[in-house]
Amino acid sequence: MIVISDNSVLSCLAEIGELELLRVLYGGVIITETIRREATHPGAPKELRTLISAMPDWILVIPDEIP
Repeated sequence: MIVISDNSVLSCLAEIGELELLRVLYGGVIITETIRREATHPGAPKELRTLISAMPDWILVIPDEIP
């Protein structure tokens, strides 16, 4: 199962050190380009910035608008 996530979920899981739960529970996560930018912003949790910068294969970034 793949989950589509917003930045709130990613940030909260990063704050408690549980981002890996998304991969374990769902196998993959889809985020938009806007969410990717928010997740790499200097104000985002460090764990989230690190994860998104590494961009593991279980996270898929899609365009903000799908034609």
